[in-house]
Amino acid sequence: MYNVIQLHKQTLRMENITSSVSPKFQVTIPKAIRKKFPSLQPFSQVEISEKNGVILIKPRRSLKDVIGILGKPPVSGKGLSFNTIRKKAYENMREI
Repeated sequence: MYNVIQLHKQTLRMENITSSVSPKFQVTIPKAIRKKFPSLQPFSQVEISEKNGVILIKPRRSLKDVIGILGKPPVSGKGLSFNTIRKKAYENMREI
């Protein structure tokens, strides 16, 4: 069985894969899905949300995944402070 999803004017066809919920409410992410997300490793964090009765699970990007998103550091000694860089990196991570 397949679901068809309209996303930003792009149609995606997704195969439904069944997984069981354990007594501790744990769910195993099937291997076919894990293969599509190489950054998803044991102990990785995921974001879980609900929208219109659908549970959404999305890999959470680490700071390491977004290195370089701010571009090259300035050449002069008047660069951004560490706190400013960290704040901008976290803001960009939320947008992804």
